[in-house]
Amino acid sequence: MARELHLGSNILAALTSIWLRVVDVVAWWLDAPRHFDNFMEWLDHLDPSRALASSKLGFLVSSAPSKGSSRGRALQRAGFVHAADEKPSAAFVDVRPDAHHLHAPPCGSVEIEVLQAGGWTRQNVGDAFSAEDVFGVIVVDGGVGVTSTKVDSVVPAWGADERRAFRFPVSDPAATLFLGLFDEGRCDDTPIGRCAVA
Repeated sequence: MARELHLGSNILAALTSIWLRVVDVVAWWLDAPRHFDNFMEWLDHLDPSRALASSKLGFLVSSAPSKGSSRGRALQRAGFVHAADEKPSAAFVDVRPDAHHLHAPPCGSVEIEVLQAGGWTRQNVGDAFSAEDVFGVIVVDGGVGVTSTKVDSVVPAWGADERRAFRFPVSDPAATLFLGLFDEGRCDDTPIGRCAVA
């Protein structure tokens, strides 16, 4: 009789353990979207040139840059090279300056079109598996214009029907034009390059 009770308690303990594992697996699957978002965020911040080089998977990162990528990443897509669209822009975005920069009434306006960009080194630009998602920021006399984002582009070119053309009212005839390019990220944007035209 004592032997049967011991066997019954072992079976009950085994069934309880199996049930708890099933509950854990179901709970994990119900929470799968959050796990996937965390995994994608981790991938976005992964830099294979450093992370993989120190692991047993270091063969995925070549020591010399490959022909398609100056970054030396075997997993990163090469990205697209777009031809410049030199047709006139369909519409100009009228940019209004920040109230802090309204020191005088406008003496004229400046129209700026961003057609194409490129020529930067790809060191630490783009995420782990894709090329740069590029957008431009133009600042003139307190006004700020932002282009549309070109996804997976190493040489982005904005079309005539995209947000690439801006009209800035100018109060200072000697105002400097600033242009910056950024790689759009999920959490923050990485600067690619900048220039100033005085």
